[in-house]
Amino acid sequence: MSDASIDLYIQPSADPHLSEYVADRFKARQFLSGFKGSAGTLVVTAKKAALFTDGRYFIQAERELKGSSITLMKMDMAGYPTLEEWILEELNNEGSIGYDGRLIAASEESKLHRCLKSKNYSYITSQDLAESAWDSRPDYPLTKVFVHPLAYTGQTASDKISTLRHTLNKQNATAYIMSSLNDIAWLFNIRANDVAHTPVAYAYAIITATSAQLFIKKQQLDANVTEILYRNQVDILPYDNFYSYLSQLKDEAILLDPDKVNALMVSSTSTNNMHIHCSDPVFHMKARLSETEENNLRQAQIKDGAAMVKLLHWFDNNVASGELTEADVELKAAHFRSQQSLFIETSFKSIPAHGSNAAMMHYSTPENNSPKIPAKSLFLLDSGGQYMDGTTDITRTFTAGPLTEEEIRDFTLVLIAHIRLNRVHFLQGVTGTNLDIIARQIMWENHIDYKCGTGHSVGYLLGVHEGPARIKKEHTDVVLAPGMVLTNEPGIYKEGKHGIRTENTVIVKEAASNETGTYLNFDVISYCPIDTRCIDKSLMRNEEIEWLNTYHKEVFEKLSPLLDTDEVGWLQNATKAI
Repeated sequence: MSDASIDLYIQPSADPHLSEYVADRFKARQFLSGFKGSAGTLVVTAKKAALFTDGRYFIQAERELKGSSITLMKMDMAGYPTLEEWILEELNNEGSIGYDGRLIAASEESKLHRCLKSKNYSYITSQDLAESAWDSRPDYPLTKVFVHPLAYTGQTASDKISTLRHTLNKQNATAYIMSSLNDIAWLFNIRANDVAHTPVAYAYAIITATSAQLFIKKQQLDANVTEILYRNQVDILPYDNFYSYLSQLKDEAILLDPDKVNALMVSSTSTNNMHIHCSDPVFHMKARLSETEENNLRQAQIKDGAAMVKLLHWFDNNVASGELTEADVELKAAHFRSQQSLFIETSFKSIPAHGSNAAMMHYSTPENNSPKIPAKSLFLLDSGGQYMDGTTDITRTFTAGPLTEEEIRDFTLVLIAHIRLNRVHFLQGVTGTNLDIIARQIMWENHIDYKCGTGHSVGYLLGVHEGPARIKKEHTDVVLAPGMVLTNEPGIYKEGKHGIRTENTVIVKEAASNETGTYLNFDVISYCPIDTRCIDKSLMRNEEIEWLNTYHKEVFEKLSPLLDTDEVGWLQNATKAI
């Protein structure tokens, strides 16, 4: 920092595409801080360092930062400053702030400058300080790109680009710059393995009325992929030429989403261009599944449910030994998924957590010395798969042995919250913020809250955590619409005790339409039993019990044909009406 004349340095978690999950090369914040969560910002001065992260990671961050000189800043919690407030406290009226402009969204940079405008700060935005400190930094990934076939996409890349051009025309835009790896993968019908668990390739794109340019490392493309891209009128250019190409654009009306392009992308475009700020159109195009995508995803969910039942059956038969480890469960879940047709990889690093470990929402069991699972209390498994026909994400909490009254009560409250959100019908025009209270109401009545959202969008053979739709307390202006895929995952997390989450994936569907409007609801497409041994039925309403029994009947009907005789017997018992 001193050599670069920087007084305060900001190290985000992102890569140049602002991805949530990144290739190993871009895990600089993890390398510098030791904190392994997917979200967080490290801020360093000559004398102090602080890590800002959200409620999903408070417990994990406290453990991983213990013994370091880094102070944990709990975002959105009373008594903790915001990033900008911390900077104002730590820097004098003058000073230099450094960061890599590729790793911060254009909108975040604007907010930072706006909040700090009262001070005479300078900004150095071309410094990747981790590069000089990280001797063994991994290279850029160069995995092979493969085509997502028409049988699974339902549309060719040229079809999607044509639809996109109509949107650009309505916005009076002559060019559109893309950075999001998930959006690019979907638009061009390509996938790769540059990021673990998320089948994408590092690439940029520029779309105009007459051209579609894909900037990617050509060694990742074989002759077949290249031919299919050319057939869809896609020009292939070198990945490393993107920023110089941007600087050559002149007299264009460039559509960009400030939340989804990095600050350097914006500053690299000439002042001769006009910028049209707009929510990313491809982000919204892919948020609503086509009929082909939906049909495929439903099949993927059934296969995934069968893998989960095999796992639960195996767990029940082995947990009493006391010799199972959390890692054993993670490996076995991956094994059962790998036996399903069209499986590619897991959709995120699974979260197998017993007892108090489950109180960390994004807990990761140690690679070495994974804890053994005692035959008592609750066990949580959050896991999912990437299949050629879709992406899955499901959480089940189940008994490993005798439970306390508190564990049973909390499990039942989570289930009630889950069911109430599943059963809701809502008027078209509603956002996820409007619905979040439906899940939290039973929690708040018992003076409990969970410091995360209730649901997120899921990509289609893409990121397991996507937008634009979310179900959360914080404001979102994204209206829920038919074809959107979200999760429903309320939970209770008690440090030192247990963590409980019940998660299914749902599709927004039209339920009814009349003179008062169009009404929507959630169609559950995850199929896996919910452990009835953990339920206090007396806390549930009759309609909630009926929902669970109906759901379990459907689980048995859909999954039993994919199971062996012993597994069918286990599932029949697990789905008995209560």
